[in-house]
Amino acid sequence: MNQSTTSLFFNYGSTAKIRIKKENCYENPDYPCIYAIVTKKLCFTLPKAAVIMTKTHVYIPNEIYRQELTKYYSQIRN
Repeated sequence: MNQSTTSLFFNYGSTAKIRIKKENCYENPDYPCIYAIVTKKLCFTLPKAAVIMTKTHVYIPNEIYRQELTKYYSQIRN
């Protein structure tokens, strides 16, 4: 993984992260540069460079999660 690409996501602006269980993070061999995050409320993709993977969890930038959550609640309101 390119460290400079990862730093674009985690070393700029807010560095707050959201922890998501690893079983909610999916990888498709046909799309090797992205992960899909699927939870009860949300389903979205993001670049692998924006994900920090550990044994049990993945960490994604809070800002991306917040944007997706806002889209979700806007959709419900409409």
